[in-house]
Amino acid sequence: MTNIICLIPVAATIMATSEARSVAAFPHARDPGFQFALLWSATLAGLMNYLVFLSAAVNSPLTTSITGQVTVCLCAVCERVFFWGWGALASATHGNQSTSSTATHAPKSAASRAATPYIGCI
Repeated sequence: MTNIICLIPVAATIMATSEARSVAAFPHARDPGFQFALLWSATLAGLMNYLVFLSAAVNSPLTTSITGQVTVCLCAVCERVFFWGWGALASATHGNQSTSSTATHAPKSAASRAATPYIGCI
């Protein structure tokens, strides 16, 4: 119910600004692949939202806290496995552009190390 109530001011803000025209002008808006990916992402987000609230309602606060921390750790591990590039786009081949079959880490400069916040569980 809260999501439906929050939708009204968000929709009003979108309609009052030029955001609706910008979304309508997106070149891939009618692409079936993009529409499928957007629908799938929205479905997974809604399912995740439902499961988090279900877990909080059914389990004890300690169990909810532990499962939340395990989720953060799993996300950090998946991030390191699948998106391990250190570039702005976190591309896996950022470090070695000469061959597409060899992916290496790009060396981080001291400035980028200082600017990158560390979020992890280990």
